[in-house]
Amino acid sequence: MAGIASITIAGNVGREPEQSGNGPVKFSVAVGKSKKVDGEWKSTTTWFICSAWNKTGESVLKNVQKGDQVIVQGEIESREYNDKTYWEVTGFKVQRLNKRDNNVTVIDNAFDEDTDLPF
Repeated sequence: MAGIASITIAGNVGREPEQSGNGPVKFSVAVGKSKKVDGEWKSTTTWFICSAWNKTGESVLKNVQKGDQVIVQGEIESREYNDKTYWEVTGFKVQRLNKRDNNVTVIDNAFDEDTDLPF
């Protein structure tokens, strides 16, 4: 049986979404976390490289920009490069949570109606 490693992340978009040719729309998301270590608060940031395909990608290009707060749900994979581990998320659903207009934009058109789903 094939499996999927799914994840939901919430954070801030670190760079403008961009698309090269007909490939996926790519953007980065920073997820911050604070915890107390030896009586002092320490902050850490984990960066995720995100991509979105088809209508989801088109909507991300149109509606998401650097600095926006987003929630991304999708499949996660790790990649090794120059002795560092990078986390890549292929977003099936992206939600933009924007404080400037008190609006939530749900971008979840991951599959076209004609697409055969894997289940």
